[in-house]
Amino acid sequence: MSASAVCTTIRAAEEPLLSAIGARLRLSPRRVSAPTPQPLIEALVIGPTAETARRWLSGAHDVDLAQAARILPDRIWRSLRPE
Repeated sequence: MSASAVCTTIRAAEEPLLSAIGARLRLSPRRVSAPTPQPLIEALVIGPTAETARRWLSGAHDVDLAQAARILPDRIWRSLRPE
């Protein structure tokens, strides 16, 4: 499978999650402080979890996945809150 095909497959798999997140942000009474482009919202949401998974899957195992599951969601949502 080509790199382009892999990217397309990953993007298709992420789309339902990212659409749900975008919908939730639009409905939230406390929206993001400034209009944030969708790609940046995706980076804030997907970036920390993707990096955590990448580190763990690479064999480093220097990340406690249970700890990440407890800590990351709140910190990610806080990054999207109004200032």
